[in-house]
Amino acid sequence: MAAQGTTYVPDFGDTIERIRSEQKALAERLEDTKQEMRATRLFLSDQGGFVRESTEQLSRLKSLNLYRTSTATTYPCPVCNSEPRVPTPLLTQIQQSLSSLEQEFTSVQHENPYVQQRIDELEARRTTLEADLRENQATLARVITEDERARAQYDLATSRARTVGRITAYLESFRPGTAELNYEVLINTARERVRLLQEDLHEEEVSQRMDTFLNVISKRMSEFSTSLDLEHAGSALRLDVRNLTVVADTEDGPVPLTRMGSGENWVGYHVLVHLALHWWFRNRQRPVPQFLILDQPSQAHYPPEKDEEGSLDPLSDEDRKAVRDLFALMNKFVTQISQHTQIIVLDHAHIDEDWFEASIIEEWRHGRALIPSDWSTTT
Repeated sequence: MAAQGTTYVPDFGDTIERIRSEQKALAERLEDTKQEMRATRLFLSDQGGFVRESTEQLSRLKSLNLYRTSTATTYPCPVCNSEPRVPTPLLTQIQQSLSSLEQEFTSVQHENPYVQQRIDELEARRTTLEADLRENQATLARVITEDERARAQYDLATSRARTVGRITAYLESFRPGTAELNYEVLINTARERVRLLQEDLHEEEVSQRMDTFLNVISKRMSEFSTSLDLEHAGSALRLDVRNLTVVADTEDGPVPLTRMGSGENWVGYHVLVHLALHWWFRNRQRPVPQFLILDQPSQAHYPPEKDEEGSLDPLSDEDRKAVRDLFALMNKFVTQISQHTQIIVLDHAHIDEDWFEASIIEEWRHGRALIPSDWSTTT
């Protein structure tokens, strides 16, 4: 069923195929005409060469007075101009050849206008065929566009008819019930919900809530920092989300992490930030993975070249205490502060205390590693 008032081309390709066939026939006729023109022009060029060559030869022979147009039966000697008693055979043959050449020359000159006329006719035919071919191509492009538009109109009309049919079928089968929905109440409820969502998304409100949450997280960072011997530990720390760094607010002004001076401070404050953020995500039940992976957090105090079976003995008292305090803070976090968070630490330090020993899952030493050495020889 088609919508009323909709028009479209019904053949869908038949007209296009017919025009393409005409285009092919025109192109073939045009190519044949061009080939005939090339052959005719070549023939005319050969005739011109023959005429030029014949004219030159006749002029040379006439200049020697060997060729006469009269009907004389004797020919004077070309040297002494005397009449020979017996005609020279060679001279007779030359005379006959020159006469034949002049006849051919006259015939060629007579045919030249007809050859040129044929070339003019072919040129006119070529011009006509090229114009017909251009018109054919324009018609083909127009028909293709119209055909695509007709298909789109036909598809649109079909879709409309199908939609109208479905609506009609639904209306015919619909029977209002006694307990109809109160659409006015539903609309008012939806509007109120939109209003509340718009209030939640108010820029100033969002900014204020963000500042509040960051203050809570920063307060936790300050509390965690008291467990570590860091520069500005215990002072008012905050997370600067715009510059993604830690800032300590002091009486002399803000001090960013880049001005806190040592690798110990950088590692320590990075750990504090991660712990505070995970504490916040867990308390608010946010969809953030409940684990944190740290690789060699003790490296600022315990470089690999000092590793002696993980013992802290090679370290100074200050570094030994800093390493222990860092691991103790992480242990306290997962056992007391945020028990649903897992911290995976990859490090070579080994603290000889029960709480540390109980936390070890794997110890890769003495040839034992994450990737066994015998894997390289296994085929």
